[in-house]
Amino acid sequence: MNRWFVIVPLLLVWGQCICQGVVKAAEPGNPSVAFIQRTMGRAAASTPETPATIRWMFYGQSITAQAWTERVQQALTQRFPAAKFVFHKPAIGGFTSPSLIRTAEHDLYPWYPVPGLKTTPQAGTVTSIASNAPVIQRQADGSLTLPFTGNRVVAIAGDGGTATVEVLLDDEPLAVRRECWAVSRPSKAPQMWMPAIKQVSFEQPPVAEDWTLTCLPESSADGKRVRFRVEGSVTGADGEGLSDERFVSRSGRVVIEPADWHLAWCLQYKKIELPAGFQVKWKTYPQFVSAYEPQPPGTETVLVQHCSNEQHRLTLRGATARSGITAFRIDAPAGGQQ
Repeated sequence: MNRWFVIVPLLLVWGQCICQGVVKAAEPGNPSVAFIQRTMGRAAASTPETPATIRWMFYGQSITAQAWTERVQQALTQRFPAAKFVFHKPAIGGFTSPSLIRTAEHDLYPWYPVPGLKTTPQAGTVTSIASNAPVIQRQADGSLTLPFTGNRVVAIAGDGGTATVEVLLDDEPLAVRRECWAVSRPSKAPQMWMPAIKQVSFEQPPVAEDWTLTCLPESSADGKRVRFRVEGSVTGADGEGLSDERFVSRSGRVVIEPADWHLAWCLQYKKIELPAGFQVKWKTYPQFVSAYEPQPPGTETVLVQHCSNEQHRLTLRGATARSGITAFRIDAPAGGQQ
């Protein structure tokens, strides 16, 4: 799946400005500064009664992995105590851009970073729809259908929710939509901070489960040719393979490309041999909810994320009037991006 992302060093400079209490006006040649101002505006307007949830990612290499990010976090939380900041720093020191492109499938895209809740030609559209808006189609059994164009829908909770409702996309259960699943970053190589495998993907819709790859005795000590088996906590034993060959598990729920193995490089860097029975672990998890449960007022729940960026029909089946949902927010990236 083709996706776009940008890793920019601007955050370091802006973080220094925040620590000094300075926010400069948007520069004509750098429109992204306007998004920073937008985020600052949301934080400043946050109150204990209506707190703004602001997700903040630091992504990149060793510079991004350093302690200055902790000072930025501390400065933000002290300056805006009413805002709910969610910080995430999956930076990997020593990883070049070609490697980060591979791990971005695990670290960046599932986090769904957006440059501020603002409609722009560069970022796409962000649309809020009240739960009683005319565009929402309601059925006699209490269900509702929301036609939308985009790849992400968030439900915003109001008061009085008591009923759980089923969530469908284009009249299908979301679990069958392969693009709506994600994989966590594979675990680290021995004595290293880098992952042993840069990317694990799948060809068939997965299920929520834990995966374990075990290196077998036939593997070379330098990790250049590893024989392994994979096993899922739900799927069970799912086949064996070699690191220098493309691997597709029997279920199609695990795919590993030869170029994504990083184990041999790490072993050479640490000047060690492959430990006997070494294991690599990861998880597959949904970027959706099959059923929406009532939440406290103001809570934002992602109903679906990373479906194809086009027209869809989201259906909530059940007593939706008692679900407590007061509004929906729809994200549609620009230019057909995912």
